Amino acid sequence: MAAASQKTPLLGAKTPVANDNAAADTLVVEPMSRNVPKMFAYNFMDGASFSIWQAQVLQVLLYRLDGNKAVGWVSGAAGAAQVCAALIAGYSADVLPKQFVCRSAALTGLVGVVISLYAVYALYSPLFYISGVIWGVYMGLANSSSEALFADSIPSGRRADIYNKKWIVQTICWVVGYLMCMILFLKLGNDWTTDTMQAILYLGLSMHPIALALLTSLKDSDALKHDTSVEEQAAESEKAKKAKEKERRFKKSAMSARSINAAEDEISSTADGEDERGNAAAQQEAAEPTALDEITAQEGELANEQFSEMSLRQKLSACLSWRTVPYFVCFGDFIMAMGSGMTLRFIPLFFVNDYNINPALMMGVYLTVSFGTSTFAAFARFMADRYFGRVPTIFAIRIIGTTFLMYLAVVPTNTPQSALGVMLFFFIARNSCMNCTFGMSRSVVMDCVPKKQRGRWAAVESFSSFTWAGSATLGGYLADAHGYKYTFLITAVVHYIGSCMLLPAWIGSRKLEAVVMQRSKELRATKALEAERARNSEAQNDNA
Repeated sequence: MAAASQKTPLLGAKTPVANDNAAADTLVVEPMSRNVPKMFAYNFMDGASFSIWQAQVLQVLLYRLDGNKAVGWVSGAAGAAQVCAALIAGYSADVLPKQFVCRSAALTGLVGVVISLYAVYALYSPLFYISGVIWGVYMGLANSSSEALFADSIPSGRRADIYNKKWIVQTICWVVGYLMCMILFLKLGNDWTTDTMQAILYLGLSMHPIALALLTSLKDSDALKHDTSVEEQAAESEKAKKAKEKERRFKKSAMSARSINAAEDEISSTADGEDERGNAAAQQEAAEPTALDEITAQEGELANEQFSEMSLRQKLSACLSWRTVPYFVCFGDFIMAMGSGMTLRFIPLFFVNDYNINPALMMGVYLTVSFGTSTFAAFARFMADRYFGRVPTIFAIRIIGTTFLMYLAVVPTNTPQSALGVMLFFFIARNSCMNCTFGMSRSVVMDCVPKKQRGRWAAVESFSSFTWAGSATLGGYLADAHGYKYTFLITAVVHYIGSCMLLPAWIGSRKLEAVVMQRSKELRATKALEAERARNSEAQNDNA
């Protein structure tokens, strides 16, 4: 605590101060940056708008126009544009004001709204391709810059909790969109007619400028002025431990030297009256190395051995250190996204074409997925915070969700096991599991990287999270050639591989998780202490 008290207090950070008894340190939680609620509001409106016009209804409309390949190509165009924009924005966000990139993204999104409205009116496929490219550029710019600015607005140690709440907000907003779609479908006939789908797309697109205005409200001046990553602070803690150990060894050697010197003084004081044999023995002893020399030599040899061993371990386990955790997490997300692209856009078409599901039921299913994702995200955050850590929790949940998708792929058709109710249950469970971990995985990456590189890593995360759009092109051809279940099977295999990329990150993140879990524990203790003080203050006021 003494070392921590020397650091500059952070906005929204935990500052050690003496408690009433001056026997221990407590933590004071300062106000959070204004960018945090602004980001929550932007994510809510952006997600609600997308859930109305871009989620299921657009895919069915494109399928009615040009089939599965059109769905894949529109998603592929958006994905390719987003990759390019994310790479540019990731670099720009680290050298230019992030609010400038956010406002550029908002302007791009406004152009996308205009072109998309005309494409829906004209029902002309090439216009959907053009609008897909523009929306891809918007998402690449907006996600990279806003996520980097958001990460700069949260102190290390609280990032996991805030990111999880942000992901819950992003999930709940889709509930609003699905609910509005359900109401509109029920009022307009509950059928996949072109006129009904056009009306819903008009509504969703007309809401999007509100989200774009909120995006422009994010400011660099509201970010934290000073912050360090958990990795940097944990490294400082590791250096402090090594210095303390070195000091302990020095004190131990000094104490041994004092003991030996005292013993030698006592021997020399009693040796004055001894004969020449005693003097010769004393001279021989003086010529030999002292015990202090032996101890020092032994400690030096031990230190050299430990250094050699540590150097060897570092060379052998360099790929398992926490500095490589962001690479493994992002690479795993990239593989997962590539697999999801072949399936995500075609699951609604699978239920519409193979099971003749009506629009209201489809929206109800996705409503349930949104609630399930929010519930699973809160539960996953609790388990990660109290018991397992974030990376192990993400790994376990992804394996479970992938297994549910494998069931959808391998269960025989026209059997009780493939009844609509059973398939919908496994679909809801699969999506809830796979979607609930994004907030935690992003918080792990942002905790591991320094502030000056967060724009680039936000771009990489954006690149990973939305690369599924690029693989959707391949998914369209596979669905036409082999059916939807074949794409589910390939996606499940790819997801198992992507989940295994978290195993080295699991090993490398152990020190990181120890720091984060300790900070979470301290924060809970601080909140409990503040609540107790508030109750005591109220009781004193009542007595007065």
